[in-house]
Parts: sequence; structure tokens; C-alpha cells
Amino acid sequence: MKINSIYLHALRNNGHFQFMTDVSTLLKTLPAEVTAKFKSLLDTFAAAIAEEDLALKKIMKSVLTSRINEADVKRDNVFRGMVDYLKSMKNHFLEAVRISAQNVGNTTDSYGNVTKLSHTDETAALTNLIKDLQTKHAEDVITLGLEKWLPELNKLNKAVEDMLMSRVFEASVRPTEDVKEVRRRTDEAYKNITVCLEAMSMIETPENITAIETMIAALNNDITRYSNSIAIRKGQAAAKKEDDDMPDEEEIPDETPEEQP
Repeated sequence: MKINSIYLHALRNNGHFQFMTDVSTLLKTLPAEVTAKFKSLLDTFAAAIAEEDLALKKIMKSVLTSRINEADVKRDNVFRGMVDYLKSMKNHFLEAVRISAQNVGNTTDSYGNVTKLSHTDETAALTNLIKDLQTKHAEDVITLGLEKWLPELNKLNKAVEDMLMSRVFEASVRPTEDVKEVRRRTDEAYKNITVCLEAMSMIETPENITAIETMIAALNNDITRYSNSIAIRKGQAAAKKEDDDMPDEEEIPDETPEEQP
């Protein structure tokens, strides 16, 4: 039984990985007696998928770094806003408020301008500062109305901390090869398996042939689904290009002939 072709190069990285994962899942539906006969090919395929998974994480690192930078800007804005607020409270008409502002300001100033620190150092500094303000200056915080500032700053700081930890974990498993090369090896392993399956679907026992054909039929359905997705994307890209190539309305020449006197 023939396995339908699919233009693997047209699949985007995540789609390519998901397709190969689907294939791996379908292969597991085959009887052990069948898979035992091409175990080395299956092992190579599984290893290639694992490599591709790690290679994709390398791409995600740059995305995560961008998110960390965005979250850092948000927490810096809140911190600066709180500092500016404290400065204004030092000029409050109530003495109690001025004293509280001075107390909290002294503690905040002792940490320096944390926004100039590295992401990791700033995270640690803000964690300690927030803890100091919530414990040592609990009454001052209430007097100044900082009850909403500190939870917000803490939330944003925690978000940066979580993303930093995720990046550390991903760095520990980061591959050295690019996705294109890893995908090439996965494609080669996949093609070797398809050739093997097509051959086995003709020479195996009737029971095994039925199992193989059932698996191939499911794979062909999956291939159709991914191929349709590729076709739709190409169609949308072509339509967009056609729209981009069209001249603006005022640029379209008027081909109506002038009236003759």
C-alpha cells in the first residue's frame, strides 16, 4: 500500500515537529512483531524527533528573551512610579505622611537604582525590598497607600523570575545545530520508514498486512490534513501578494475613451 507524498519542506517548524510526532504515535499502533523487524529505523527516527524538539527550544530562547525584556520594562515602570510617588509624599501637608515617606524612602534608597542591575540581580533586589517594606514598614505602607503598588510590583517581579528560570532550564538542553539540519535528518529517517512500510505491506502475513494498511490509511489521512494546511497557507500568501501588486485606486489608469466632439 502506497503512502501519500507530502512536501515536508513546506511545513513550518512547529508543524513539521507535530507531523513527525503524529507519525511516531501511529507507528506505535503496529504489532510488536512488525516493528521488531525495523527497530533500528524506528530508533533512528525517535532520536531525530528528540533532536528536533531540542532544536526548536533553541528558537524559543530568543522569544523568551524578548518576553523577559518586555516584562522587565513593565516592572521598571512600576518601580519608578513608586519612587516618584514616595518623593511627592515627602512634601505632603500631613507630618505623619511625610515621616512614613521618609522611612520607606530611606529603605528604598538603600537598594539604589535597581533598574540599572542585570535582570537576575534586579529580581533578587526587588524581592528583598518588597519583603522589607511589607514587614519592617507595614504601617508606613498603609499610611502612604502603597497597598496596591507592592502587590503589582511583586507580581511583575515574579513573572520575570519565572521566565529567567525557564531560560536557564532551556539553556541546559540547548543544541548546537540549527533546526534546518536536524529537520533534514528527521526527514531522512521518516522516508526510510515509509519505504520499509510500503514493502512490508506486500510481503507480511495477512494479519500483519491488515495492521500495516490500517496504519498507513491513518497516516495518509494525516498527510492530507497537513497538505491542505500547506495549500491554504500558500493560497493566502499568493492572494496577499496579488493585493500588494495591485496599484492604488488613484493609480489605476482610466481606459474610458474620451467623448469625441
